[in-house]
Amino acid sequence: MHLAFKPKAIRQLEVLPKAARQRILRKISWYITQPDPLAFATHLSGYNAYRFRIGHHRVIFDFENDTVTVLLVVGREGAYKNL
Repeated sequence: MHLAFKPKAIRQLEVLPKAARQRILRKISWYITQPDPLAFATHLSGYNAYRFRIGHHRVIFDFENDTVTVLLVVGREGAYKNL
């Protein structure tokens, strides 16, 4: 399983406090090492994307060809406005 980040997701991670950023990256790494990472995700209706819920943040990602591509890392209150 591979992990990739879109530039926007990297920028969103960079502005988060260090503790939140580390928690999110650690949890994403744990998810993708599992046999079925989609078992921990929710499919977003109307989009070809999924989300992980990590505390107050939502990690919106695409899963294709054994690669998880993180599209957005946002707070729960604005998570679905930018899709």
